[in-house]
Amino acid sequence: MSAIVSMAVELAVKDDSTDDSIYIGLYGSSGGREFNLNSQLNDYERGTKRVYVFNDPPSYYRVPLFFETVRPLDERLGAGYPGNNQNWVLADIEHVYIRKEKGNGLGINHLIVHLFGGSQGRISAHRTFEMVNLISYVSNESGLQLWLKEEITLPIAMQVASILEDREKINFDKIIGAKCSTN
Repeated sequence: MSAIVSMAVELAVKDDSTDDSIYIGLYGSSGGREFNLNSQLNDYERGTKRVYVFNDPPSYYRVPLFFETVRPLDERLGAGYPGNNQNWVLADIEHVYIRKEKGNGLGINHLIVHLFGGSQGRISAHRTFEMVNLISYVSNESGLQLWLKEEITLPIAMQVASILEDREKINFDKIIGAKCSTN
């Protein structure tokens, strides 16, 4: 079972901006917790594109083009910190959401939450939750909470193994019709 060891939150603000606090919430069979995305920057200004990193993500994770990486003021994610549950397992997470405090609205045109799980210093699992609509708003009028949908993907190692397995099954001689000679 993989404990949650790292999280990367990709957030692009559309046209509205806010000084309110924004939280990413994780909820599952082991309980729930919210993580404040606030950093030392003006976080939610019009047009900002940031990746909020809680603990270092694995080396295969790539920050999207034109996004800036920032660390929230409290980037602690592991067990033993206030509000954390030592039994948090990546597979136990059932819901992921973004929540905003009351105040002016926030337009979002990109929101993806990557959760990385592992043990003994190794990342062995990855789950991704994303916004369903192309543009969403969190506001007093449209709701202060937005639930994300899980994107089902195979772990990177399984994707590579699958590609290599398919490659071995391809008989290029049959596709071409005959071997090319080098005479």
